[in-house]
Amino acid sequence: MNTSHASGHKLFYGWWVVCAALVGMIVSQGPVLVFTFGIFMKPLAAEFGWTRSQISLALTVAILSAAFFTPWVGKLVDRHGARQVALPALTLFGLGVATLAFLPSNLVIFYLWFCCIGVLSAGGTPTAYAKAISQWFVRRRGLALGLSMAGIGLGAGLMPMIAQQAVGAVGWRGGFAVIGVVVLVGMLIVAWKLRNCPADMGLHADNQAAGAGPKPELTGLTKQQALRDRNFWLIAIAFFLAALAINGCSVHFVPMLTDRGVSPADAARTAAVIGLALIAGRVAAGYLLDYLFAPFVTLFFFSGPVLGIYLLYSGATGTEAVVSAALIGLGVGAEVDLIAYLTARYFGLKAFGEIYGYLFAIFCVGTALGPLLMGTGQTVLGSYDLVLLGFVGCMILSCALMGFVGKYPDLGAAGGPVSGKRTLASPA
Repeated sequence: MNTSHASGHKLFYGWWVVCAALVGMIVSQGPVLVFTFGIFMKPLAAEFGWTRSQISLALTVAILSAAFFTPWVGKLVDRHGARQVALPALTLFGLGVATLAFLPSNLVIFYLWFCCIGVLSAGGTPTAYAKAISQWFVRRRGLALGLSMAGIGLGAGLMPMIAQQAVGAVGWRGGFAVIGVVVLVGMLIVAWKLRNCPADMGLHADNQAAGAGPKPELTGLTKQQALRDRNFWLIAIAFFLAALAINGCSVHFVPMLTDRGVSPADAARTAAVIGLALIAGRVAAGYLLDYLFAPFVTLFFFSGPVLGIYLLYSGATGTEAVVSAALIGLGVGAEVDLIAYLTARYFGLKAFGEIYGYLFAIFCVGTALGPLLMGTGQTVLGSYDLVLLGFVGCMILSCALMGFVGKYPDLGAAGGPVSGKRTLASPA
């Protein structure tokens, strides 16, 4: 008996994999390191006398370390499976964050510590979850990716508030310990439901009967072929520029508002709007990807941060700051699941983990350099304004690059159109 079809009245197990990935994203590198970093910035500066640029460099080191190891992690995922990589990585990442409670007053140790944490975070990036979901789903791959990556939005909304409450109650050292424990709890939930592919449970993609519907065979380009592909570099540079601008603003959003007279609590609440908008962006982008041409969807979601960052450049506070946070959050919301979907559609699943790893690594470099540029601008110039104006230009260029990405290639079952009907998702 075909278990996948016979049990069709039950919830398809692929959606439990989506739930596991969502939790994994809540406790991943972005929410835990990037979106809480602004909460710890001023307490660290007050205790150790470090400048914001010195402190921001630690986050840069962590993300660059993760970026360097992400392609290797992708290769491990292709070879051994998402579950075998994500679970030990999350455990070590949580322990690493918790031990920041013992951080001494030494910049070199501070940087080395964040370097190690960055390496540990590489296994908990979306690479593993995106590979698993791309094998569980074909017809609803965009929506499944969007829902799972919405975990980054939930984390971006929840983690800063948890960090703010913890720092207020037990200090910044206790705050790091609390965040580390949250990561470990998330790891247990991920371990409960994450499975690599339908075959592991005697099922088929999209809950289809054997031989029915499109299948996510591991066909597509090799890493070497992808790196020679024009579309790869258009996508890579566009997402690098977007990460530079959007994440640079996100990390410094709280200290930027407090510099303008907003209370720390109000600034944290406003910054939480980024996370809420990120959730909407993830789900909306994922849904649209199943029906519309992915580069057009990307261009649409990258347009919002152009205005959002310009509002920050104009000195936004109050309602304008909330609007800015929402527009920036929509851009953040589209990023990670768009990279995953674009990877599957343009390069296939044959070397998905490794190719996605390279694209995500380039994205991480932008994420790492953005906050450093913001911190350096504030330290050297006494203002974020010049960097913010440059970030507006980065987003405009990013939109332009996505306009030059070509049509979907014919990769067979892995990357071709999922139906015979011609839509904006499968342009001529």
